[in-house]
Amino acid sequence: ENIRIENLEVFSPKNDGIDFMESSAFVQNLRVYGSKDKAISVGENSNVIVRDSEFLNNEIGIAVKDKSNVKIYNSIFENNQYQIAGYAKNWRYSGGGQVEVFKTKFLSKNQNKFITANDPGSSEDKKNNSLVQNSKIFIYDSMIEGKILTEGKNISVK
Repeated sequence: ENIRIENLEVFSPKNDGIDFMESSAFVQNLRVYGSKDKAISVGENSNVIVRDSEFLNNEIGIAVKDKSNVKIYNSIFENNQYQIAGYAKNWRYSGGGQVEVFKTKFLSKNQNKFITANDPGSSEDKKNNSLVQNSKIFIYDSMIEGKILTEGKNISVK
């Protein structure tokens, strides 16, 4: 409860930069570069607010799953394989997560990918088709530079 992370830089983690489970957290001025998995992983009914942060060259910028909620403000996502991913991973939570993004920049030399269809890190033969993939990604008043690719439902860019 009431976790606060400020002014942290994480360089080239071999897995997740930060992993929240059953947490309530506030993150400000976080910079995660080159994560081999997620810059931030938010799961298991967590609630996280992210402000003024940067996610650069990670496999996934932010992943939200298993009834978790994330609000992102004034941040930058640049050249992540997936900018934001929302999905169900654990059957105990009966569904995915929700992300709301405000006044944030998404930059990509290739494609700005957003996914709610499944866990982009799972191979086809490991995907659990019984999971309810009902995640939501809402992007408001933000700048997207480069092509947009969406996979799944409930992805809105306004």
